[in-house]
Amino acid sequence: MDNSEKSLPFLSAIGIWFLFVLLAILNGMLRVYFIIPIVGTYTGHVISTLILVAVIFVVTWFYVKKKNIISKRILLQIGLIWLILTAAFEFLFGHFVAKLSWETLIQDYNILEGRVWLLVLAATLFAPLICSSLIKRKT
Repeated sequence: MDNSEKSLPFLSAIGIWFLFVLLAILNGMLRVYFIIPIVGTYTGHVISTLILVAVIFVVTWFYVKKKNIISKRILLQIGLIWLILTAAFEFLFGHFVAKLSWETLIQDYNILEGRVWLLVLAATLFAPLICSSLIKRKT
């Protein structure tokens, strides 16, 4: 296997991460325009987070299955890439484009305050490993 073949799972993983961004934006629109008006802000955020986690797992399932990635090391590296990209996007876009304060951005990580954003980060990190394990069990 040459270097270009070794880098393919990582290049396609970055492409999948961009799909996650698009789906997260659509999920955010669903939350703002439909979920929150029905259930309120906090419950809307929780429901939206759970929807996004489910979406991450579904997309990851198909990605891992299609690419037939079985190496735990590569699966963990993909999850780590997704985690780093997600956190970087959250903070950089949130602060420099959305003009949110660092304190506001950090607040989303306070699970003691009922914030559940960490579930999305955990999903991005562990979904490749979990999906691969579940796919192996099915076969």
